[in-house]
Amino acid sequence: MPYDVIGVRIMLDDPAIKRLGEATARDMVESAAQIIVADAKGSFTGGGGEYGEPAKGNEYPKGVNGDIVHVASAPGQPPAVDTGRLRANLDMVMMPGEPRALIGTPVDYAPFLEFGTSRMKPRPLWRTVIYRYHGNNNLAYKAARHLKARGRLR
Repeated sequence: MPYDVIGVRIMLDDPAIKRLGEATARDMVESAAQIIVADAKGSFTGGGGEYGEPAKGNEYPKGVNGDIVHVASAPGQPPAVDTGRLRANLDMVMMPGEPRALIGTPVDYAPFLEFGTSRMKPRPLWRTVIYRYHGNNNLAYKAARHLKARGRLR
């Protein structure tokens, strides 16, 4: 698996989706995973996405001359964009032969941001995004609309 650092496995466990057939169920899961990745990329503080908000943490200088100011995210906020490496490396892969997807990142510091350390409180990204959809069918409906717009669902 490419995401041995941090990732989330998703599957749409809805009997109505399963009745659509294996190929459609796989398409629905792939579409849902793409939606989650896009949502996660827009959730970074300072990222300007749908859920992105200004970072509210400490400001500190960086760069060779200290002429660049980085505003960190506050504890509990999704991570603030610094280099863009984490956001650029969020992706999804379909599990072979199954209607399941793995979404995540191979970036080594992602777990420290997500869960915190002894010296830093968490800056959750995945939990924030997953909780938006957990326990409701909003993701399945978004995935269906996404497929229908692309002509892959009637």
